Amino acid sequence: MNDHDDYTRQIPAYTPPPKKRNPAKAVLKHLYRHLFLYFFLAVQLLFMLWLIVGVQGAPSIPAHCYDANGDVDIFKGDDCAAAAGGQTGTAIGAGLVFGLWVGTDIILGITRIIVLLSRRGGRKGNDK
Repeated sequence: MNDHDDYTRQIPAYTPPPKKRNPAKAVLKHLYRHLFLYFFLAVQLLFMLWLIVGVQGAPSIPAHCYDANGDVDIFKGDDCAAAAGGQTGTAIGAGLVFGLWVGTDIILGITRIIVLLSRRGGRKGNDK
């Protein structure tokens, strides 16, 4: 072995030790990244429950209120008119809940787009 071999010997590259993963930190990062999705799904679930519970509360029309054609005759008694009015009110209420649901989804969608665009624009740096 000569002196030249000592200087030309390859030195192994430095490799840092593997990083230890913290499972709790990974879960929190996942929740933070998907926070809007979970909030959006929670809003959808609440509106769906509100609509189902509201429609289930509609009064049923008694059997004696129907005429020969199967239509409701509201002049057969006060209970027939009250039941028909209750079902009409339920339909109007369900329509309003559905309208609020759609409006809320539109607002959430526009908010999400604005947030994504603001994050995307902030990463490019300043234009000074």
